[in-house]
Amino acid sequence: MNNALPEGAQNIAIQLRLRRVTVEYGYASVEVAPDLIQAGSQLDVNKLMQRAIEMGQSPLMVWYGEGQEVDPHPTQQQRESHEQCLVQGKAGFELI
Repeated sequence: MNNALPEGAQNIAIQLRLRRVTVEYGYASVEVAPDLIQAGSQLDVNKLMQRAIEMGQSPLMVWYGEGQEVDPHPTQQQRESHEQCLVQGKAGFELI
């Protein structure tokens, strides 16, 4: 394999599509209504969780930042003309 750059090239760069996932948490207090109780006075945990998820969709829900993960996107594709790309130039990072 030839490790030389193509004639006239000073460097080569490969664009990778990345994905950032922001993780947040919040609290919802779910009332234990009669429809959450199963036979034998057991709490229906699935219904409880579903009710909490529904409450979490409210615009009044308060969310707190927990962290972020940046990974290669599972679908690599060429960027669209309206999308920007971060590059490292001589003066540091810049967008193209």
